[in-house]
Amino acid sequence: MNAEPPCPLPLGTDEAVLPAGFARARELFCLALDDCAFEKLPNHSVLAAMTTELVPRLVALYGPLGASHILETLAQTALSDKSSHTQQ
Repeated sequence: MNAEPPCPLPLGTDEAVLPAGFARARELFCLALDDCAFEKLPNHSVLAAMTTELVPRLVALYGPLGASHILETLAQTALSDKSSHTQQ
C-alpha cells in the first residue's frame, strides 16, 4: 500500500539534510493537525497551543540565543513570503 503522506515535503526540500526521524515526526505532527481540524478547533487556537509547546522546547534544545535566532529566521521567512497573505 503506497498511501501519500498526510503532508508531503515542500518541493525542493533536501531530504539529505533532515535529521533522523524527521519524516515520521512530521507525519505524526500532520496527523495531529488533521485531528484538530476534524474536531473543528479554530486555527488560531491550534497555533497558540503549538507555540506554547514549541518555544520552551526550542529554548531547552538550542538555548535562548539559538532559539531567538531560529525565531528570527522564521520571522524573516514569513515577511519575505509574498504568496500567502491570508489569516485564518
